Amino acid sequence: MTYVASASLAALVGALVLTQPALAQTPVVAVNCGGSSLAAGGRTFLADQPYGPGGWGHVGGSNVLTSETRLGPVDNPYEEVVRRARSGFSAYRFDVPNGDYLVRLHLCDILEHGPGQRRFQVDLEGAPAILGLDVAARYGHDYAGVFTAAVTVADGRLDLEVTPEIGETLLGGIEVFELTAPLAAPPQPQGLTADWSYGANLVRWERNDDPGLVAWRIDVAGQLAGPFTPIALQWSQPARFVDRSAPIGVERFYRVVPIGVVVPGAFVEGPAGPVVSATARSSDQSKLPVYELSVAPADLAQLDALFQSDPDFEIPATLRTDGSTYAATLRYSGFTSADDPKKSLKLRFGAGDSFQGRREFNLKSHFSDDSFLRQELSRRMYLAAGHEAPRAAWVHVQLNGEFAGVFEELEVIEEDFLEQRLLPDGPIYQAYLNFSASMFPIDRATNVPYEKAYKKKTEKEQPYDDLVQFIDDLDSVPNSELRTWLATQLDVDDFLDFWAATCVVADIEKVLRDYHMYRNPDTGRWSVYTWDTDASWKQNFLPFDFGSFPTWVGEHQLAVRALSDPVWSFLYRRKVEALIDGAANPEQGGAFETLWNEQLALIADDVRADYHKYGWDDPKPFDDATNTLLQQVGIRRTAIDGQLMNLPAPVVPHAPWINEVMASNSATVTDPSGEFEDWVELANATSQPVDLGGYHLTDDPADPQRFTFPAGTILPADGYLVVWCDGDVAQPGLHASFGLSGAGEAVALFAPGGTELLDVLHFGPQRDGLSFARSAGEVPGAVWKLTADPTPGAPNVVSDNLPPWLRLVEHAPSAPGPADPVHFTAFADDEAIDRVELRYSIGGGPFQTIEFDQRGGGYFEQDLAPLGAGAVLEYWVRAVDVDGDETRFPVDAPASLVRIETLVPSTAGLRLNEVCADNDLIATDAQGQFEDFVEIFNSGIAPIDLTGHFLTDDLTNPGKWALPAGFVVQPKERVLVWCDGDVADGPWHASFSLSKSGEEIGLFRGVGVGFELVDGFAFGPTPSNTSLGPVLDGGTGRVRLFDPTPNQPNAPLPGGHAGYDSLDGSGAPLDLELVGSLALGQGFQLITQGAPLQPAILAIGFAPLNGDLGPGAPLLIDTSGALLLFGSSSGTGAASFALAVPALPALTGLGAFAQAVVGVQLTSAVHLVLGN
Repeated sequence: MTYVASASLAALVGALVLTQPALAQTPVVAVNCGGSSLAAGGRTFLADQPYGPGGWGHVGGSNVLTSETRLGPVDNPYEEVVRRARSGFSAYRFDVPNGDYLVRLHLCDILEHGPGQRRFQVDLEGAPAILGLDVAARYGHDYAGVFTAAVTVADGRLDLEVTPEIGETLLGGIEVFELTAPLAAPPQPQGLTADWSYGANLVRWERNDDPGLVAWRIDVAGQLAGPFTPIALQWSQPARFVDRSAPIGVERFYRVVPIGVVVPGAFVEGPAGPVVSATARSSDQSKLPVYELSVAPADLAQLDALFQSDPDFEIPATLRTDGSTYAATLRYSGFTSADDPKKSLKLRFGAGDSFQGRREFNLKSHFSDDSFLRQELSRRMYLAAGHEAPRAAWVHVQLNGEFAGVFEELEVIEEDFLEQRLLPDGPIYQAYLNFSASMFPIDRATNVPYEKAYKKKTEKEQPYDDLVQFIDDLDSVPNSELRTWLATQLDVDDFLDFWAATCVVADIEKVLRDYHMYRNPDTGRWSVYTWDTDASWKQNFLPFDFGSFPTWVGEHQLAVRALSDPVWSFLYRRKVEALIDGAANPEQGGAFETLWNEQLALIADDVRADYHKYGWDDPKPFDDATNTLLQQVGIRRTAIDGQLMNLPAPVVPHAPWINEVMASNSATVTDPSGEFEDWVELANATSQPVDLGGYHLTDDPADPQRFTFPAGTILPADGYLVVWCDGDVAQPGLHASFGLSGAGEAVALFAPGGTELLDVLHFGPQRDGLSFARSAGEVPGAVWKLTADPTPGAPNVVSDNLPPWLRLVEHAPSAPGPADPVHFTAFADDEAIDRVELRYSIGGGPFQTIEFDQRGGGYFEQDLAPLGAGAVLEYWVRAVDVDGDETRFPVDAPASLVRIETLVPSTAGLRLNEVCADNDLIATDAQGQFEDFVEIFNSGIAPIDLTGHFLTDDLTNPGKWALPAGFVVQPKERVLVWCDGDVADGPWHASFSLSKSGEEIGLFRGVGVGFELVDGFAFGPTPSNTSLGPVLDGGTGRVRLFDPTPNQPNAPLPGGHAGYDSLDGSGAPLDLELVGSLALGQGFQLITQGAPLQPAILAIGFAPLNGDLGPGAPLLIDTSGALLLFGSSSGTGAASFALAVPALPALTGLGAFAQAVVGVQLTSAVHLVLGN
């Protein structure tokens, strides 16, 4: 008989026979399935071939291979064998003499990325050998195993046949050995170790490629002395076991027993290895923040199947962390990492359910970086260089309850990136495609289009004209005009910071791709942002000015042009020198070694426990790579030092430089008149005074002569000069004719005549009381940084510690109703934030203080209970770091406060009866267009004239659009307003449109010089072709209406039905359907389509027609108290509920409500009106 992989453990262990070895170590034949001849494992594998009589070979199929360079396990000598495979074959046949043989199959799924994508059966000599084989389910993508079995050939041909069940068959290699006599027991396993992981233990031992070894048995015990119980039986390779059943916090002991074949059908145990133990840990014990991701297994399988053909395909997911739950979508991420066994992820959140104030972020797996540290350490080098790199944080990820590994959470460079830096929305392009995204013009006739070379991340509906124009102009501007042109078009100093850090970390991919371009619409200037820096410190002998001339990867046009200018080239060299002598110094005790130690201590335990990383359960690749990285940083520093020593000593191009700028000065430094004004400081780099008479200072490089220094204005030798930028040129002191903007702009210094640009600084939004200064010690300093110690007229002091950066303090709703809770949010960044406080007063009473909840990523939030009608709340916010430094909002609080007045609803009968924020199927306007709409209903008993009424999508701007004057709405009548911004289409077209991502809607009545709220509310994300409104016309509660009825009653006619919903536990709408009619004494059925495995409860009740759904209630609530609950049931996922209507005549004409409830969350409801 043959060994069947699914045979019981007892059957395998039962036949124990000890004999002498008799096995040729050279196989009769070894085949590299799907590939050419090669040497592996000390043997020669022959090139694959089709079968012919008297020979051997495959029957059918095709050759496949993988471009992946990292297959597992790391100690597999047959990696090159499984890198190529035969796919879709039906059999391999070998004409051999009759007798006994050992067959070894090398299996690795190099194509499918998850379980359930490929499954087949393997038969040897007509008998099942492996049933339902799914290699990706057994070992994962790109991880190899070896299956061994003994067979007897009696017909002169050894037959291996495969039967596909899902997908196509796949095999990497075959070895056939002649078995001439019974075999002895295999040797004892060597090198056993056991290590803890999270929710698992990792057991591994040395690889043994003895062909007679067919399996390993893993035994477990609760104590060293046993007794031991078999827990798993594994193929002969790999030599590892992941015990996912290990109890948390309980030491578990392991014994590994080799199983060998004696003759076909008989097996023998070898001696067990030494006992080892480990104690599995809980995720709560991790040093890192824990992100718990939940996705439906069926959705994950669909993602694995489709992501290669549709990289943007995403699935629903739930993220839980720090006690909060977020609905999200998930997809695989990365230019190449999506093909790795451990994949990088992208999570996106709806506008109403953002995460830490962000709508999306990436989780980088670092499978391609054994050290895990290249991305983060190089990101820190960009920051040290003064460049604005995206934020990042290490996280511990659980996926469906299992440890998925260590990931790095990375901020994406899109709208949220700009918002959190107080930058205006503008186009962002990601340099994406190798050799096409180097800022050179693209000939569309012969090359890829710009749309493929650069991915647009924002304003995707707009053309690429601005980027194309910049690239064309960059290519054509004459050298004589280059410096000034770049100053008007680009944040030059920040680009030099970016390229200096790129040089120091030797990231050659930046020549090709992996950066972003952003154009600020307010200034018209471009900024460059680094991205994806894990290719760092690999090409450590690159020239220090690489990218500025042709190399084997080409050149980068911005580097070519910028470094061709003597001023920019000088500053670039100074920035590189400052970085390698400072943050990038890897010497013992140096800044880099300190950072390396800090990061390693933070992640090392979790990375070693991460059995999805490269190396899987083996920590050696990680440990080796972290040490290698430190050595590589030293090699790079030495290489740059050597290159710079061979260059001429740099000469400062000119004497005067811009040295310090303060553009937001409300209470820090005064001018000679005692006023707090903005200022610019110039510094002299030479030991000779400079007469600045005729020089020019400007806040617009395109207008050089905005301010001309008077004759005799002296910049002292090695000294400083302060220019007050306030426009008050008549005041004492030196005052420029322009002011500076705290929102960010430029300052430029020109030589007399205004044609030669000497220096320029572009700065973004500034923080009050801080100045922007060059690094101290030399003029010009290499790096611009914020400092809390402004020094106008003196050497710069760039302080390491800054007060917290408090910004984006907001409350919602902007104009709350009496029953609305008030939600406060803020961002506060600091190296060590202590707390963010909300200080508030209600109705002029004493101030109270509560702390914001910290959600991570610098995001803070807090809620206050509803304030009631007509309440006045005043507040300010304070952020404090561990050193006691603080920042306030408003900056002069409590002298200035933020004031909130809650709305006082009108008693008038007008109601917002239906609001649809995304209509592409429901109804069209007179022009045949599907537009957003608002239905206004008169629920009163008297006509109402719409004169003096207004509709708005911003409750703080109540008079945004006036309803048609003179139109009278009769009692129980409704009017429809199209919210499309097309006021020219008619009087019922509002001047604004609605956002399906969520916003506000309000109906106001003008009262005197003010406004009175008639009806209004804020809403979150809404599915397309649904509306928000009461179940019954004019009602006060609101639900999601799945069958919008513009200009029709919301409630259905007797015997009909309509659907209402909030959301199910997965964030998806729950569609609740009625099957059959609804009548007294009759049975009916309700079907709910819920998320898989989501428990649901169904409640059925009746209420008068003026009843309504209570908002947020866990069960249906009738506001009149007359709800009659007559039946309930429960189910899981998609459920069917069969119930009967009571035969009670008194129920005729009443409203029937059916609702599915997930946990305590209000979900779908069906409202029906009972017929006779």
